Amino acid sequence: MINRKDALIEAWLKETSVLINRRMVDGLSFNEAFVCNLLNRKRKEGDEAQATATWLCSETGILKSQMNKTLNSLEKKGLIQRERANEDRRKVYIQLQEENIEVYHKAHNEVLEFVDVLMEQVGEAKVEEAIEILNLMADTIKKLEKGENGWQYKS
Repeated sequence: MINRKDALIEAWLKETSVLINRRMVDGLSFNEAFVCNLLNRKRKEGDEAQATATWLCSETGILKSQMNKTLNSLEKKGLIQRERANEDRRKVYIQLQEENIEVYHKAHNEVLEFVDVLMEQVGEAKVEEAIEILNLMADTIKKLEKGENGWQYKS
């Protein structure tokens, strides 16, 4: 019989591998879709001028070198633009390219169609419970990584 800790790790790995390894959208990697999602959210909030590579790294957990590769790829695809800040030339803001935003929206809509089916299969109550649990776990992990709650991550 598997213990609870191993069962949680197995469920976590299973979920992660399904989300990351199965290409949910054509033409975008997981990291590219993740970054576009965050930039689109910033755009909707009217706060897109504040998105930097540093902010994206902190939100996604993607290493700086991998983020640079992801941003370079998105720039080549015409999905993002980078602009140096006037007040501090070292700071570079990243925004979705308005003229190519439909590429992202198409990919996002494909994921939403999948989520609709998933929610129908799982049920509304379980979806709400999953959202709550996943957010709680993510927030707790962030606190633990910062050394809060009396535990320190050993690299």
